[in-house]
Amino acid sequence: PAWQDKRKNRRGTAPERGSHGGNGKADRTAAEPFACGGIHGAERPAGRGTGTRRRVLEAARALRHNGLSAGASVVHRLSPSVDGAYRDMLLLLEKGVTPARCYFADNDVIAIGAMRALKEKGYRIPRDVAVIGFDNIAFCSYVEPPLTTVNVPNGYMGRLAAERLLARIQEPSLLPVKIAVGPGLIKRDTV
Repeated sequence: PAWQDKRKNRRGTAPERGSHGGNGKADRTAAEPFACGGIHGAERPAGRGTGTRRRVLEAARALRHNGLSAGASVVHRLSPSVDGAYRDMLLLLEKGVTPARCYFADNDVIAIGAMRALKEKGYRIPRDVAVIGFDNIAFCSYVEPPLTTVNVPNGYMGRLAAERLLARIQEPSLLPVKIAVGPGLIKRDTV
């Protein structure tokens, strides 16, 4: 890789780093403090699907901005459920895969399952492996440690969409507009 981490993980080897996943600007926010590996849902390979290519490009840009190589990314494709992600990550660890120093997951469900497997194998979160989810589901506050995540204000976006729809119904001559609502990083205890 283009960089070398002088710290050693619990197996005595330098941890790998890299990044993938997430959602546009959110990738830059989450990746800026450190570079991450990606945990993607198995049903949606990296680089395919709505907006995925853009998210991958944004994550790579954040890595380069922080002096890291996007080419050295570590991406694991895990099942898109807590139990499935747990089983898939556990299988990787049992095969001897050394985890990345941190991961940015497609969603909180996958992150929570992966965290369970990492903890079961003796990795301390965030000391050995940091994890960031995406969605800010209510359960994030109840897992141990509480999951850092990217919050997408879905309720607010829904209200804006409804208001805009009602305005267009009342005034059909209004032109369509594109409204962007930015996500935010909810820092908890996994980074």
